Amino acid sequence: MSNDLFVKALMLQQKIKFLRAMKGEVVIIRRFKPSEKTKKQLNLPNDFMYVVVYNPKTKKLSCDCFGFLRWKKCKHTEYFRSFIQELEKNENTN
Repeated sequence: MSNDLFVKALMLQQKIKFLRAMKGEVVIIRRFKPSEKTKKQLNLPNDFMYVVVYNPKTKKLSCDCFGFLRWKKCKHTEYFRSFIQELEKNENTN
């Protein structure tokens, strides 16, 4: 897949996530900027950002970064996983 096509696919994926968030299907937790090195390597636009999303139905996190796309886990989702587990634990005790 060419680099430009790959970037277009990522941008489309993000638009779908924002639409799902507007419908209430998922919750956008945070947006991250990729490093300058990654932007140059992949020819990403300057305004490109990774999006970390939480799906309350499946209780799963997802991210647009390349680590998550490749291995289905990344530092962004791992960071928020502990917060969500703590919130769920507190919710269950009340």
